[in-house]
Amino acid sequence: MKVDDAWVRVWLGVVHLAPAARGCQCPGPRTPYTGRMRWFMSWLKRKPAPPVSDRQRALDLVAAVDAGGLPLNPMRVNDIARNLGLEVSSRAPVEETIERIRRALERDSAAP
Repeated sequence: MKVDDAWVRVWLGVVHLAPAARGCQCPGPRTPYTGRMRWFMSWLKRKPAPPVSDRQRALDLVAAVDAGGLPLNPMRVNDIARNLGLEVSSRAPVEETIERIRRALERDSAAP
């Protein structure tokens, strides 16, 4: 085992798995995953969240802005607007784009 592998095993919390027949005097249970490694394995096995629709993303954006939030990434706002079918300039102010998104959502909800 290289030094780097040993450090990774210590950081992940992997318990030494030598069999007792060899005379190993290691304390603790003989389980492969403890501590950080158990968290890491559960993180790998998690199920991804279902994809969110473009309309729902726009509604979440407008709700966040109404609650006093400020969009930090104008590219994300432009992406939401483009997915709604709006043509957006990369130089357009974010506030203007959000207003256009509001009008598009109102137009869509008013349509039969």
